[in-house]
Amino acid sequence: MLATARRRYPLAQLRDIRSCPLATIVVRTVLRSSGGNGTPFLHGDSVMQPSKMIILGVATRLLVTMGGTWLAQGRAERYQRIPMYTYQNFPVNWDEQAEPRFYALIRTPQEYNQLFRPAPIAGDSRPFQPEAGLYENSQILMVARVFAAAPDPSKADKIFAVEQVTTAAGELTLRYRLQRPASDVGAGVDAARFKFFLTLQVPKANYQKVTIFEDGKLVGQLKPTEGLWTVPKPALE
Repeated sequence: MLATARRRYPLAQLRDIRSCPLATIVVRTVLRSSGGNGTPFLHGDSVMQPSKMIILGVATRLLVTMGGTWLAQGRAERYQRIPMYTYQNFPVNWDEQAEPRFYALIRTPQEYNQLFRPAPIAGDSRPFQPEAGLYENSQILMVARVFAAAPDPSKADKIFAVEQVTTAAGELTLRYRLQRPASDVGAGVDAARFKFFLTLQVPKANYQKVTIFEDGKLVGQLKPTEGLWTVPKPALE
């Protein structure tokens, strides 16, 4: 049974399964049923009892199933949220009617400058952009939307509630809940609208794909290695 599991799942994956909390529970349960001596079901040269073979088979199948599901979902990735008012800038304009969401994986200062414009305020000492050193080990994942709501610094970062950031097989996935401002509901066409955005500092990697889920629904996908690092593509100014 274990040989079959190794053929179906590479050793590297089986090692990753051990870091799954549920997998640990299964292993401990199996060991406990055998007396917990570290060599379950084998006592000298005796033949494994049928009942114990069944237990081992069930445990192995459960372990492989849980490991496959856990690996498919990806592992939680570390990230750091960059508050919306950290820098004196704002995202460039885009056609929000055609593209309600503006999203990108920013990998260099040059890419950042394509998507953000300075908004200097007299007496404000905040920088206009991140330091170039940030991109040595990190990248910036950004999602922006437009709402009929006042840009209140105390509420701006509550609009995007991050649920999870994961990585699996070269794919970076962001899941968040949208807390739509009450003032935006039923707002007329003449209502003043402002840009709100989420920016996350994530580990630098050669991501083949970036997927974005809003309220459980897939709303965006990037393929940075193929040149698709932003949607929509910013207009040259």
